Amino acid sequence: MKIPKPSKGPSQNRDPIPLVISQWNGRSIQNETKINYVRSLPGDLIALQEIWQRVKEVETIGTLVNYKVRPEGNGGGTATIGKYCRIHIVSKFSINKDTDAIKVAINNYYLWLVNVYIHDGSISKIQKMLGKMRHEIPINEWGAILIIGDFNINADEHNNNFRLLKSLCKGMGLALQITTENTTEKSRLDYVITSTLIRINEYKVHKSISDHKAITWSFNLSPICKPTPIVIPDRELATAATMHSILNKKVKDTQDFLTIMKKLEKKIEF
Repeated sequence: MKIPKPSKGPSQNRDPIPLVISQWNGRSIQNETKINYVRSLPGDLIALQEIWQRVKEVETIGTLVNYKVRPEGNGGGTATIGKYCRIHIVSKFSINKDTDAIKVAINNYYLWLVNVYIHDGSISKIQKMLGKMRHEIPINEWGAILIIGDFNINADEHNNNFRLLKSLCKGMGLALQITTENTTEKSRLDYVITSTLIRINEYKVHKSISDHKAITWSFNLSPICKPTPIVIPDRELATAATMHSILNKKVKDTQDFLTIMKKLEKKIEF
């Protein structure tokens, strides 16, 4: 399915390269049926959520680029698998007990990839994730961010948590990319957040043997512009506005937060 492309970022000396990523919450990769299902998914990379300590099984699927499992040894966990592209990790930092942010080199292009699992759909955990990313990722690399996975926040405009997530992303210069169909029986919990150097061409939702469907995304990845910082919304100002709204004593619930953020957005040109 074709989806709208975001506005163009800064011009680059090199042409964008294609990158295809499939994502799936497999609810444990514990048997050969699920292993074969993951092998059947198309893409240069596979982003798995809820691998449930099954690293040995995941290693049989392809090149294990990165994985994160819970130290207490139950549930959760993520794994990123390379299939058809040259990829290696340049650096990384921890987001939470299920997620790392990794800077990867793909065919001499660089990308900050976050294969995320937010088990309880907590807005505060997403806020902490974006705060860590803002602190760790250089400003000239902020345009090359791709967050993919299971957020456990239903992508519905009537859902206050989803509306809050959209406000947080807008304040950080990021864009939500959502499928038009549900990724579980009744909800859209699995999606992508991108920054300016990531262009989405199309996606396909696949039936699966888990309670989550798999999604394949087709991207164009532009190179990071090293000499000149990427023009993005003022993150210092955006973060300050977000924190002001969170700490405001008048904010008693999500609706209050959104109301204050809208007032601030009218005063600030992000």
